[in-house]
Amino acid sequence: MVRIFQVPEKVEKFYFISPPEFQLSQDKYYVLGAARQIMAGHKPIASEFSERAREYFERVGRDLILEIAKEWKVELTQKETKELANILVRYTAGLGIMEILLSDPHMQDLYINAPIGEYPIKLLHSEWLECVTNIIPTKEDAEALAARFRLQSGRPLDEANPVLDTEASVPGGRARVCAITKNLSPDGLAFVFRRHRDNPWTFPLFIDNNTMSSLCAGLLSFVIDGGRCILYAGPRSSGKSSVLGASLVEIMRKYRILTVEDTLELPVKQLREMGFNIVSMKVQSAISKLESELPAEDGIRTALRLADSCLIIGEV
Repeated sequence: MVRIFQVPEKVEKFYFISPPEFQLSQDKYYVLGAARQIMAGHKPIASEFSERAREYFERVGRDLILEIAKEWKVELTQKETKELANILVRYTAGLGIMEILLSDPHMQDLYINAPIGEYPIKLLHSEWLECVTNIIPTKEDAEALAARFRLQSGRPLDEANPVLDTEASVPGGRARVCAITKNLSPDGLAFVFRRHRDNPWTFPLFIDNNTMSSLCAGLLSFVIDGGRCILYAGPRSSGKSSVLGASLVEIMRKYRILTVEDTLELPVKQLREMGFNIVSMKVQSAISKLESELPAEDGIRTALRLADSCLIIGEV
């Protein structure tokens, strides 16, 4: 449940969230805490962070909760057991409370500022703009997020490599993540989440939202249909990825499309489900240059070798 308040003499709105784990009884907290402690001893591998793995963790967590509840003589209904299992999965195989925040379709940007544990999470709301939440993450939560993003992306995050760009996908939301740490951030870890739209942008949607004129949309569609080269450039949050994603929809489905990105943001999965012949490629980050990843120029050369006739879409 989310409630947004206007606090007197405050510029930011107050984004008050009450997740299920904040409303548990004392007995349920004990059962959940014991199960989480046991699950925390498991050392996962990168392949376990998938949708099927979440289902596996949920089944294991449900059996574990029932076993602990039986041992401690705590009576749980089937609904309560499933609720506790969902919470357990969120805090073991997932991103914790961040999953609830990222599942809000009105949430655009989310900020966890350093030093962790002293300031609440802030976000940018599509309707209420800048908001401050009632959630203050702990240092342990921040370290767990950093470890998870390192494992998922295969990219380092330490004093030698203080910037990590990656993506996060949770039930109900998908976001681009930028994490920083010492020495770039003197106060330690900090995170920025940029939530992607659930359904890809299209030119008609831009027109309906008054962010693009019909003349501009028609001109872009005409240029794309003619197979011309287009460069979308601009600062952060200017809408480059959104316009590029909308442009992909205008490409005829008979063409093969290869995307080259340093952080996966384009709606490749949705386009593939729509019948597009599209392949996604991930290259070296422009900031943290990992030797195990191909540079962008090599990724483009590789894309050209994959097909004699195709369209190359790059975003770096």
